[in-house]
Amino acid sequence: MSVPKESIYKLEDVLVQGSNYGLYRLKLRLFKVGLKKSKCEECGWAQKSPDGRIPIELDHINSNRYDNRIENLRILCPNCHSLKPTHRGRNKGARRGGEIGRHATLKTL
Repeated sequence: MSVPKESIYKLEDVLVQGSNYGLYRLKLRLFKVGLKKSKCEECGWAQKSPDGRIPIELDHINSNRYDNRIENLRILCPNCHSLKPTHRGRNKGARRGGEIGRHATLKTL
């Protein structure tokens, strides 16, 4: 029988700089204990998908995915998250053609 990770790791041991705790699991724990609400902190979006889930994301404000201090975490909808300069490593170095980050983005003409 496996023991749930939330019973192995105390939340105060997870909400620190240098934590490699899983983001999806952390997001659920933050909702469960009431530290974060299940809606976008920027625009308030909380639309549920047909299966009842709210497709929102846990963002690290300083873009360090190992910095899980509560003041460095925010809940964003996919749209607001995609507009942040740190989205998906966009600020992590130039790519060929001037693109920044691991993922290409569309630019307006």
